[in-house]
Amino acid sequence: MKALARFWSRRFALGSLVGGFLGVGSIHANTASYAAYSQSVSLQPASASLGDTIYFSTPNGNSTPYYDVNQFGQVLAGDELRPRAGQPGVYETGYGAAYGNNFVEDGIVVLSFSTVDRDGNGFPDFAQYDQPVFVVGSGTISSFQPRPYSAPFSVTLTRAAGNVVGSYTASAQLPTGTAYYNGEFDVGAYRTSSMPRWSRRRSPNNRLEQTSFKVRPSS
Repeated sequence: MKALARFWSRRFALGSLVGGFLGVGSIHANTASYAAYSQSVSLQPASASLGDTIYFSTPNGNSTPYYDVNQFGQVLAGDELRPRAGQPGVYETGYGAAYGNNFVEDGIVVLSFSTVDRDGNGFPDFAQYDQPVFVVGSGTISSFQPRPYSAPFSVTLTRAAGNVVGSYTASAQLPTGTAYYNGEFDVGAYRTSSMPRWSRRRSPNNRLEQTSFKVRPSS
């Protein structure tokens, strides 16, 4: 639970990034237009053809991903599909398969997506809310438990330009047969024409918190 809380605090520390990007000392009465996009995509839980629900969350190496069940029986998961460090176009997400809130399997999904960036702002188009999306990602799903296996996995993301929320369909060639999934995904975006007063937020080692947001001038 603590690891999940740390993930959310990092993911939404946009104020820290903007303050570090512009320099707190330079923020006075001036205003500027800017836009912030997330390099990660949020995959909402998937309904599966086998009757279970697939929850996605931040990967945890080769161990159980970051998810939990609270005292009310609600599943808490990060939903994060993130770029894999040092591998352009490769994304990863942890997953847990559950019936109700009883998890029966978990592992990791690794996918390759197009890195097309038509406006040259450093973001692949499929992760940018003002670009239309119809993209197919392909890769593997690898189970950690109850029994290890790897199988082909593919997903199709569809979203209209200017919409934060889109839909996805996916399939996996599991050892027990083909499974199909569907759900929604969303991209992070923030736009404004005014600059609020942000404060620096530092971690215990006195370094600025990091986040997966980037900032660019707004068009």
